[in-house]
Amino acid sequence: IIPDVVDSETPRTPRHQPICARSGTIRLGFLAELSPRKGLIPLLQGLQLWLSSSGAGRQIELLVGGSIRPGAEAYLKQARTLAGSIDGLEAIFLGPVRHEERSRFYQDIDALAVASLFESFGLTVFEG
Repeated sequence: IIPDVVDSETPRTPRHQPICARSGTIRLGFLAELSPRKGLIPLLQGLQLWLSSSGAGRQIELLVGGSIRPGAEAYLKQARTLAGSIDGLEAIFLGPVRHEERSRFYQDIDALAVASLFESFGLTVFEG
């Protein structure tokens, strides 16, 4: 038995057109506890580099879900500031995503970004 996983019986029908059927914005998801070890700032730095080197017209929407780890409030503030400074990126900070909302979260993205600097199990990858 593996606890805390997304219900696999729920049909996974995206609420938006998949990236292959549309042009323009790529919708990425990041779902983790918001703390330095989960790598949100390195992810944002990588997206900034990619967007600046890939030419005009590339757009990314990043859905960031997760609770703030106690003591990591300054980290989240730094991540929000960085995200707001990146041309071509719209970062949407959703806050905590409840267990029963996770299937919907995964359905709404084109790809899941897992930027963790450390994972003991990798539950987010397993859920997705």
